[in-house]
Amino acid sequence: MTKHFSLNFRFCLFVLVYLTGTFLFGSAAITKLRKVMVNGPHYAEIINGKNLEADNLPPPIYILEAYAAALECLNTNSPGSVANLVQRGETLQSEFKTRSSYWESHLPDDFLIEQFLDESRTAAIEFFNVQNTDFNPALAAGDRAEAQKIFSESMQPLYEKHRHAILKLVDCTNRLTAHEERDASKTISAETRFLISGLVVQTLFVIALFRVLSNGAAAPRPKAA
Repeated sequence: MTKHFSLNFRFCLFVLVYLTGTFLFGSAAITKLRKVMVNGPHYAEIINGKNLEADNLPPPIYILEAYAAALECLNTNSPGSVANLVQRGETLQSEFKTRSSYWESHLPDDFLIEQFLDESRTAAIEFFNVQNTDFNPALAAGDRAEAQKIFSESMQPLYEKHRHAILKLVDCTNRLTAHEERDASKTISAETRFLISGLVVQTLFVIALFRVLSNGAAAPRPKAA
């Protein structure tokens, strides 16, 4: 059927189909890229899920729950409740050790983050050591006054030291994350510009090729002698 069309018409049809396909492909690629890019819809959903989890579950390397469990031991008169709280404290210690070991090999390359994480970890380890060697034995012996003294003079100051280091760690992590997000956004923007530029150059090349071929096809053929 196409043999009935002129060569110029077939060239025009080819270029039109090519440009349409290129435009649709480029638009789809950029749309998909924007959905998964930093601060895009999918990224926002992931961050919201992580934030919701963080707001509802105490992080293992922050010993807030362990501190609260020890404090609750002093405010309950039920031996069974105390035993459950002590057991819960042991579980939290195990989770703390597991996550601390993880971050030793997965820590972001930032001196301040490493420093504050080390400070918070050192204070937490000392807290748990006092809890295991002094606080829990005093509770087991029924010496509530001694347990209260140990908590107030040793465990509470260690927890405050740990908490201050954690707050500094969170601040440093937030600033590092914001910096990484900016870098990622710049990279995606640069890649998007590169994609668009490639499509434009490719389109111009096809148009130029079409014009050359069209002019060649339209040139008069020499008459036979």
